[in-house]
Amino acid sequence: MIDFMNVSKRYANGTEALRNLSMHIDAGEFVFLTGHSGAGKSTLLRLIALLERCTQGEVLIDGHNLARVPRKQVPYFRRNIGMVFQDHRLLGDRSVFDNVALPLVIESYGHHETARRVRAALDKVGLLKKERSLPAMLSGGEQQRVGIARAVVARPTILLADEPTGNLDPLLSREIVDLFTQFNQVGVTVLIASHDIALVRRSGRRAVVIREGELWQGDFPGQGGEPAAQPPLNPDLGYAPHDASPHVSNSTGQRPGSASGSSAVAGSSRSTTPRRRT
Repeated sequence: MIDFMNVSKRYANGTEALRNLSMHIDAGEFVFLTGHSGAGKSTLLRLIALLERCTQGEVLIDGHNLARVPRKQVPYFRRNIGMVFQDHRLLGDRSVFDNVALPLVIESYGHHETARRVRAALDKVGLLKKERSLPAMLSGGEQQRVGIARAVVARPTILLADEPTGNLDPLLSREIVDLFTQFNQVGVTVLIASHDIALVRRSGRRAVVIREGELWQGDFPGQGGEPAAQPPLNPDLGYAPHDASPHVSNSTGQRPGSASGSSAVAGSSRSTTPRRRT
């Protein structure tokens, strides 16, 4: 589904956010990206969403090389991806309903279909009764739920979240992760960047550890380890993700398989946590 093949990202100021990173995420997986602030987690998500382009290597989704997606096709590609941000990024002068409807308006959905999907998404996140409220009238947890509803209303195949619980207390954080779990249960691939180690541990999900732009082999940051070797919802929501294939031409790049016998620390769906150093 998602492949990083020897990917590096260097910014114009010389900062190297990712270094020769390779990993694989299967369709329908739920994966946490964890590591200290500045480790490269957000950059990795931005590469998947084509908010950034890698400096070297290849990022592939279902075998499609994102480096070959023309700029004019990027908006169509992003229709398959929902993204949730730590700071919500809601339009303060628009109602909750209008904020969630935005992706559908951009895609020119009809009024009735838009209303049906928006209300179903709001119902799923428990905010149907606040569809007319402005974001400023909501708590931080409620604003994050609006962001999640907006991210899933267009039925993406991939759901990305960048520190979605960073400003929430532990109870609200667990509730937000539970929402992501419910969407994952209907086939959506979920990738969450979080430095909340306790939350990641409690989830029991596969964790990919990034440290200074590299995959890290060990329990979690700060506990030793070494760089890894490189090789049912509301029926009204009707959640059936878009066709997983982005609207781009297929590349000739092959998905990394088992040819490399080195660590599959982040490349194998069989591994639930990075391996402990022996």
